[in-house]
Amino acid sequence: MECIPNIAEIVKHPPWLSAMCLQSSLSAFTVVVSVLFVFRLKGTTMFNFSTILLLSLATLFANIHALVLLGIQSHHFVLSALYTEPCDLSLRSRDCAIPNYLILCCILGMVVCQNALWMDRLAATMFPDAYPKSSKRIGFAFGILVILVSFLVPFLLLRNDPYDDYVLTCVITPKGSAAHVNDLFYSLICLNFIAVFANICLFLINKHKEKMLRFRVSDRFRAYENITVTKWVGIIAFTQFFVMTTYSSAMYVIRTTGGNLPDVQKQNLRIWFYLVPLSTFTLPLISLLALRYVSRQRHTSITRLTHEKVDQSAYMNGLEQMWNKK
Repeated sequence: MECIPNIAEIVKHPPWLSAMCLQSSLSAFTVVVSVLFVFRLKGTTMFNFSTILLLSLATLFANIHALVLLGIQSHHFVLSALYTEPCDLSLRSRDCAIPNYLILCCILGMVVCQNALWMDRLAATMFPDAYPKSSKRIGFAFGILVILVSFLVPFLLLRNDPYDDYVLTCVITPKGSAAHVNDLFYSLICLNFIAVFANICLFLINKHKEKMLRFRVSDRFRAYENITVTKWVGIIAFTQFFVMTTYSSAMYVIRTTGGNLPDVQKQNLRIWFYLVPLSTFTLPLISLLALRYVSRQRHTSITRLTHEKVDQSAYMNGLEQMWNKK
């Protein structure tokens, strides 16, 4: 039977199994943290519909990836425990077509969502009066675009793959599409960099607007909202930029210079540098922590104002403290 040489030695090796266990744990934590984040997000009134929709969509992609990866690795653990012949551990890439496609869709979906979020913040910054009224239409337009791009691009990349090779795990891209998928990951690095840069620019613009609109409370609140969301999305985008850059760079180095490495060591490096589960975990985690921080800050400010003597000077002092607090 045709199979991958030394496969039993690779997949039964402790570094390989420990990497699989770590990734499975991160995937499980992703689901738990995402549930907490969604419940927290559902109760907030600070953000507009489009922002909530795009954050929820990014979290959905992270969870689909987590669930698919849990399914893949659960199957791998069962197969490793029950196999009779070493070649039983080899997986035909044809059998991994759907999981591999879904994984690519989710990775692309999370990155596209980050770019849609900064575009959403750009619209809120440029059109502060019209944006709240058009938030639903903007959200649905961006949401549909994100879904179309996320599912269409991987389909176009994988559609001509013959799926005639064997893989160690369904996370690994089949050989027929490897070059196209590598190009996709390089593009994702560029998109993440654009998202980081755009969020930094929007943060500085809205920070300047907030200072210029010192006595226009409504406009300052909009600027404050933009600052909060752009800072939040910027941290997520930077995290994804770091993770995807590290992952893509490691795969490039392994592919181009790994010929001299023993096959077992090379495959262990490949599975350890599959850092996407870290990206899916940090997305809802950072979002949850940011949302809790924002809610706590707002609650503190409101409580302080409601317990002060209600006169004009106290009211203005409270507003100044609320807006100028870092």
